[in-house]
Amino acid sequence: MRDPKIIDTLRIAAVPWKNGGGITREISQAKTSNGFTWRLSIADVSAEGAFSSFPGMSRILTVIEGRGLQLQSPSMTHDVPLFAPFSFSGDLDIHSLLSNGAIRDFNVIFDPGQINAEVRVVNGPTHDSIGASEGIVYAIFAIQGASNCNGTILKQGSCALVKNDALRFTVPKKNKALYVQLSNLSAPA
Repeated sequence: MRDPKIIDTLRIAAVPWKNGGGITREISQAKTSNGFTWRLSIADVSAEGAFSSFPGMSRILTVIEGRGLQLQSPSMTHDVPLFAPFSFSGDLDIHSLLSNGAIRDFNVIFDPGQINAEVRVVNGPTHDSIGASEGIVYAIFAIQGASNCNGTILKQGSCALVKNDALRFTVPKKNKALYVQLSNLSAPA
């Protein structure tokens, strides 16, 4: 089992949104010649407004700080509370309304024709082990308090990436982490 790649998300350069409503810090992505197959990022949303469009992609958004937000499109309105992953199409024309002040969210954007994504919030105390599989990327993000990924301590706000390897993670009592699994649909079973 290799050591995971650790990313301190607070050290990632913040990129302002075109509409001025927030900033994004890109954690990692799988690049292709015409974009990416998946991308992990954290956004600080300080104002209500339009979301960026990602045609052909799927999104899973999880509010990790703040009181939540409401996503509106011409066909739906959905409340997204704190720590509740919400999936939606990147094709949708989305406008966000802040429920009660600024929020921070963790975004998983992926091509559903190539990637299957799973996102869940893990409340401690929890310990889990998953065997190695080719074509799978795991990300563990320490939301509240520290966590442990493959023997490496993750301080709050850090993300561990594990590619094509086994995963062992521990979330201590009263701590919280975000678990992300990205599976390449064309990888051998």
